[in-house]
Amino acid sequence: MTTAAQREREDNARMAEALSFPDPSLFVHDYGGARRERLSPRQLAEVWADARAPEAAWNLYLHVPYCKSICSFCNYTRLRVSSQRSLDDYVSFIASEAQLFAPALEGVEFGSVYVGGGTPSVLSAEQLTRLFTTLHDTFRFAPGAQKNFEYDPMVMTPNRMEVLAEFGFNRFSFGIQSTDVGVNELHNRGRQGARHIARQFELLEGVGPSRVNVDFLMGLDGTTPEGMVAEIEQVLRDHQPDEVSIYFISPTPAYVGAHFGGDFARYERFLAGFESHVPQALREVAARVGYAVPGGGKHLIRMQRTTHRAGPSFTGYYCDVPSQAHRPLYVFGLGDSARSRIFGRLQYRAEHDTDDRAPDSRRYVGIRMSEEDEVFSYVSYVLRDGDVLDRARFRRTFGVDIEERCGEAVAKLVELGVATVDEVGVTLVHQRRRERLRDLLFFLPPGRRKEAAAIAERARRQRGKPTALAPEVAERLRKLLGAARLLLGRERPHDALRLLDRAIELEPGSAVAWLLLAEVRHRLDWLHGSLEAFERALELHEERGRRVALARQYLELGAPDRALRLTSDARRAGEEMGELAWIEIEALIALRNYDSALEALDHVAGPAERRAEALLACGSFEALEREDSAEPAMAVVRAEAALRSGHTERARALAAELLEPGGASSADKLARAHAVLASAHLCEGALEEADRSAVAAIEIDAEASSPHLVRATVARRRGDLRAAFQHLHAARQGAREYLLALDLTELACVAASARGWREDEEAVADLARRAPALCEGGVDCERAFDALSGNFSIHPTAVIEPGRTRRLSPLPDPRSAAMDARRALRVVGFESILELYGELLETYAHHPLVHTHRGELYMWTGRYEEAIADFEAALEGSARTVWAYIGLALARSVTGDPEAALEVLDRAARNTFVGPTTPVVRGEALRLLGRDDEARADLVRAVEDSPGRISAWVNLALVAARAGQRGELRRCLRAIAERAPSLLRDLAHDRGRGLSLSDADALVEDLEHSLRMMRGNRSSRMVTYYTADGVPHVLDT
Repeated sequence: MTTAAQREREDNARMAEALSFPDPSLFVHDYGGARRERLSPRQLAEVWADARAPEAAWNLYLHVPYCKSICSFCNYTRLRVSSQRSLDDYVSFIASEAQLFAPALEGVEFGSVYVGGGTPSVLSAEQLTRLFTTLHDTFRFAPGAQKNFEYDPMVMTPNRMEVLAEFGFNRFSFGIQSTDVGVNELHNRGRQGARHIARQFELLEGVGPSRVNVDFLMGLDGTTPEGMVAEIEQVLRDHQPDEVSIYFISPTPAYVGAHFGGDFARYERFLAGFESHVPQALREVAARVGYAVPGGGKHLIRMQRTTHRAGPSFTGYYCDVPSQAHRPLYVFGLGDSARSRIFGRLQYRAEHDTDDRAPDSRRYVGIRMSEEDEVFSYVSYVLRDGDVLDRARFRRTFGVDIEERCGEAVAKLVELGVATVDEVGVTLVHQRRRERLRDLLFFLPPGRRKEAAAIAERARRQRGKPTALAPEVAERLRKLLGAARLLLGRERPHDALRLLDRAIELEPGSAVAWLLLAEVRHRLDWLHGSLEAFERALELHEERGRRVALARQYLELGAPDRALRLTSDARRAGEEMGELAWIEIEALIALRNYDSALEALDHVAGPAERRAEALLACGSFEALEREDSAEPAMAVVRAEAALRSGHTERARALAAELLEPGGASSADKLARAHAVLASAHLCEGALEEADRSAVAAIEIDAEASSPHLVRATVARRRGDLRAAFQHLHAARQGAREYLLALDLTELACVAASARGWREDEEAVADLARRAPALCEGGVDCERAFDALSGNFSIHPTAVIEPGRTRRLSPLPDPRSAAMDARRALRVVGFESILELYGELLETYAHHPLVHTHRGELYMWTGRYEEAIADFEAALEGSARTVWAYIGLALARSVTGDPEAALEVLDRAARNTFVGPTTPVVRGEALRLLGRDDEARADLVRAVEDSPGRISAWVNLALVAARAGQRGELRRCLRAIAERAPSLLRDLAHDRGRGLSLSDADALVEDLEHSLRMMRGNRSSRMVTYYTADGVPHVLDT
């Protein structure tokens, strides 16, 4: 049955669908609608006179609508300069208009001023002097006010800069949009190129202390996402501006008509390529060149230098909507088409379509704003560009809580499954633009839906008809895709990648091109980019089989949230779920949302064994017993359920049956039966039998953690702590996620040993915080371990009494949490994982291990100073954090101080034990110091311990090359080729040559380059490296 929220959403969807381009600004700034009214300066001054909200932000905006030429993408009112006299008249008009409003704004202190356009740089130095003299004589500016000037780099001159410096302008912004001369010419921007940009930075050096921002525009015809990211990185490297603002174009019908044949759907597909690729790619660029990317969105992304030059400190910052200020906002605008805002009262713009300059001339167009309208505007812009509506910021802006003001809308979104509410605020699921606009319309104020429907109807009537791909374009696309397939078949993925970039530039809506791109990126070990391309193909052609494949891949790569998003999309679209329903259940279980998983399980049909495994993972042992199935495959699940619910005798009997000839149907089930039997014997105190069964399980599956934990516990109870720690290490090696049983076993082993009492006390207290349900009445590791009743899985339960259990949802220990975060690296990229580490530091009170793991990831990205800060923070927290020493030593080596690296390792040896990565780091430092014999000894030990440690093989190869040991060199290169062939392939591509034993000097250079590609990664399990194009590659060894 359709609910009221669903019906309202259907109406919203129709309105959203009517818009050519799904952006909420049309509903916010509907100057042409029923609420439009013409207003005079005198009327406006009366409203300004009593506009004084507490803690408000006050900004002055001055608009100069003139340009040297009209860019084809511009959606502002703009005029081409006709004469210097017209500019003189405009300056005089601004001065007289300022005088009209001055009395109403008496006492106001502006925190910022922004002079924009058009481009104010068309005004001469003398005209600028007149204009700024008027502003400073008429209005008051706060000490430290931000004074912004926006200009066109093609027309800015030194004498204009001198005027700006004289009047204290301290922030400058100019539009690059693209550094490609051809793209600029295509958009009527002249032949602006790199030399014009360089000239502006030279001019700005003479201004004095200031901040510099440059703009780029995503979605211009003739550009690609990868090309634009490369342009931005080049500007950052060459000129280091303080800020970069990257806008996503909001296209006009004229622009889409001129560049995309009037087909808005085609343009939307084109822009989606930028939206999916650019945000993450820019975060990766920022990491390389010393910038930060605070927030992000589909309208604007900002990049900021992490190290600031000497410059002004601002007491105010310019912004023109409350969603940027997060408090009541007043913007006073001067000039034709300048927008103004009087918070909670009125928003208006100048529309000077008359020569009448009298105070009563109605030359402004406005719409009255209630506080409900302001709320809709605020929510629309915040959620257009992000997914979180912050509770504290909303309260600061409106003086009330989100749920108090928007409770009905929020409740509907929660009911529809697209929003969650917590103490931070309201979080929406990831959505496409049109889906987000549809759901934002729930926040429309009462009485505004009729107006919104009228807006949508006007938009529907104005929409043009899409045009098909021209025959010659379709033929060119076909040839590009065919050639890319051919190159891929010939193992030339880099060349195929170039052709596919051209194909997608030609037709961004080609699902086939995106699918091929996904395959090429996968071949190049760029899994994050591959998955993005796969998702893009799915958006363009929603084929159920692709959705299933992608969801399954996300699940297997440890990103259940993304898998769940795909299943939710399918469910909302009314698709037949099939295999997606099972993926949804598995994702919910992986996210520990057991109740929702059980609810979903009630509505899905499938094999009895699959249902049983899901019930077992959810801890629903009673429901599992009620499953009416006599399938032999169910036997091992029933045995595990009996064990976990405290019925050890029954579990032992069921496991014994499976071990009879013909009992278990596969090696996996046989290993599980031995493990159940081992755990049952352990619960009953039969240590000899437990150890024997655990050995049998390990012989079949050496990586399973459960039997190793049984053996560790048996050894501990026998007093053989050395063996206990060895088995514990083996259990940890096999664990892919946090195991509470492993945590308890380790604590019990440490408690029984003669070392680490202080650390033991801290660890026990930490466990009590992380697993309160298991530690009621104090922590007793032995009792807690027994309560698990053999449930050594990632979904722990505790037995209250036989047949009665409770689910446990412990927080993982800091090390496991950090490791779990890193496992998602192949899916979401470096920056997302670094953000996650920031959250973990808050959760775990800046635990040394989390600092250490984040420092390691900083090393992998080449951000060595930040890595060093994390390692030092870890060592301040605990002088026994072994990997912090290793990471700090490696950071010293790769930044050119191997002597300091050896000193750090000496400190480590005095304070803690030697870790498995120590020989690699020490060997590399010794090699850099020319102590090759000592280096060789360490590096040989490293590869013997961990044959997958590629960095050790590279260092060993360098030692062999320097000693002329060709046989040893061949062995090292063969080991690298077997374990990381793509590293050698990409090294050859970057260097333009393959490795050759005949040129020793070139070989050494190439091997050194491969270490630079790996940056600070010396891992034995996961190799990461960057190719010359800045793309990160991640591969397991």
